[in-house]
Amino acid sequence: MVTTPLIIDDYVYGVDSYGELRGLDAGPVNVYG
Repeated sequence: MVTTPLIIDDYVYGVDSYGELRGLDAGPVNVYG
């Protein structure tokens, strides 16, 4: 199951394989360059 990541204020949120919502600090990985 692939979910679309939700990016809010440099944090990436997504549902993992357990169906739980995870929040990852995007930090230096900035999709906006």
